[in-house]
Amino acid sequence: MKKVLTVLLTIMIVMTMGACAPKAEEEKAVGAWEEVTDGTITPELQEIFDKAMEGFTGVGYTPVKLLETQLVSGTNYRFLCDSQVVVPDGKKGQAIVTVYKDLEGNVKILDIEEVEAETDGE
Repeated sequence: MKKVLTVLLTIMIVMTMGACAPKAEEEKAVGAWEEVTDGTITPELQEIFDKAMEGFTGVGYTPVKLLETQLVSGTNYRFLCDSQVVVPDGKKGQAIVTVYKDLEGNVKILDIEEVEAETDGE
């Protein structure tokens, strides 16, 4: 009986220590937005963005930086973009464009959010 209790106690201690021990690398949670450390627009990211923008009219968007990615059944990308309304002397600004790429490689725009220009205390 004493051996059984000792074995059970040992198992419980090992399980408790394993649950409390820090993980060597944090697991990426599906559905969580992950900030990108190097937001460089690579040729692959430019291709994804361009494919999503095919047929989009009225405002031109140029990706400046990749801000975040989100793992879903595919991947969501948040791009910081320069924007310009496509008319002579059209309004310029910036926007965050969210693009979804599914597992088959199809892409689409999910959201475009204009970024308000910061003022100098006015």
